[in-house]
Amino acid sequence: MPPSTKKLKILMIQPTLMRLSGVPVQAKKRLIMTMVTPYLAGLTPLSDDVVVVDDKVQKIPYEGDFDLVAITTTTGSANRAYEISRKFRERKIPVVMGGFHSTLHPADTLLHADSVVVGEAENVWGELLDDCRRGKIKSLYKAEQPSDMKSLPRPRYELLDLSRYRIHMMPIQATRGCNYHCDFCEVPVVYDGAYRMRPVEDIVEEIRQQKKIMGINQFQFIDDQLTGKHAFARELFKALKPLDIKWSCLWTLNTNHDEELLDLAIDAGCIHVNIGMESINQANLNDIHKKQNHVKDYIDLLKAMEKRRLFYSLNLMFGLDHDTPDVFPATLDFLEKVRAPLAFFSIVSPREGTPLRARLNAENRVVDPTADQYSSGHVCMFVPKNMTKEQVEKGIDWVQRSFYSPRSIMKRLLYPKSPFTFHRDGLPSNLFFHYVSRKGIDTVEYY
Repeated sequence: MPPSTKKLKILMIQPTLMRLSGVPVQAKKRLIMTMVTPYLAGLTPLSDDVVVVDDKVQKIPYEGDFDLVAITTTTGSANRAYEISRKFRERKIPVVMGGFHSTLHPADTLLHADSVVVGEAENVWGELLDDCRRGKIKSLYKAEQPSDMKSLPRPRYELLDLSRYRIHMMPIQATRGCNYHCDFCEVPVVYDGAYRMRPVEDIVEEIRQQKKIMGINQFQFIDDQLTGKHAFARELFKALKPLDIKWSCLWTLNTNHDEELLDLAIDAGCIHVNIGMESINQANLNDIHKKQNHVKDYIDLLKAMEKRRLFYSLNLMFGLDHDTPDVFPATLDFLEKVRAPLAFFSIVSPREGTPLRARLNAENRVVDPTADQYSSGHVCMFVPKNMTKEQVEKGIDWVQRSFYSPRSIMKRLLYPKSPFTFHRDGLPSNLFFHYVSRKGIDTVEYY
């Protein structure tokens, strides 16, 4: 049967996180722009009418007349997604869900949606829309193979309300997956351990288009690991230099061994790097198979960025098997010693399907399996080996407050000869997170 030519009106929603109280995390503004829904809009024919809503900063048009509601789901936003879905399904409007949570838990998700997309959307989204035009949407659309990384569509950021975002850095993707297999991370699970790269010329062309259409000169590479292949990263950074842009990214700390690559990134416009340090205890890193991190190299690798005045932020997690109560002051001492510009703290909450979660389940140590379904990074999912749950929860609150205290901010950023003293992101960001920490709120909520 030939596809229908019916024009669809589609609502695409990125649901916000939920607090333990069941209240959604909402604000007037958030820090950074979202990519998933604008990208899905880019996959959709221009002849269809698409409305994009960021639930964290916008009201959902529950009374709107839509042919389809598409909701992207992470584990942290799944409960909110289910709540939103219920309201539309009560009005007999079909709801489709996709994303990491739907891919890892399709059966559970299908209890709350009319249809579920498992895997990457590129190979199934067109089929789903054709079925929707005919009124015969299926319950499951599974991508049987990874999508081709060539000629990916341009995310339609013009559909976002840019006034809702504090930082106008357009998300862009150069790679998918990760070439490492850390036990706590679902990325290798979802992408089946693969690491794939877009053609550099496609990335450059997308940047040129977005600059022309959006009038924005700053980008955020959302890749889980931008420098997984150094040869590719070199080619990319050299191609970015003539574009005269500023950009942020994530890469692993061992990237900094390659100082030539560091220089190429900075020369190409890199202004910030986020790094998963995870722990200052090598035994923890060994246990979770974070083989790319070596504590003995931390100071030298961080200094490689400091001496180049490359602003960075670190991610650390607590509650691992070799953590004891003194991990919190020890971590703070380390961060102040290296004068880390920014840091984010969480309790390890491995998703179902990851090797670490499987091990904890086998050891009967999971006491709150839903902890990763809420925004708070301060709730312990399992019984730690060398601390109580309460010690972990109070410790992480203490280290966040202490790191963003006036004393620590001055020591790290205003200390004589600190390379970050006058960095435009340093002091304002720290003062903002000082305010957030005083309110007892997880800093991640503001992203």
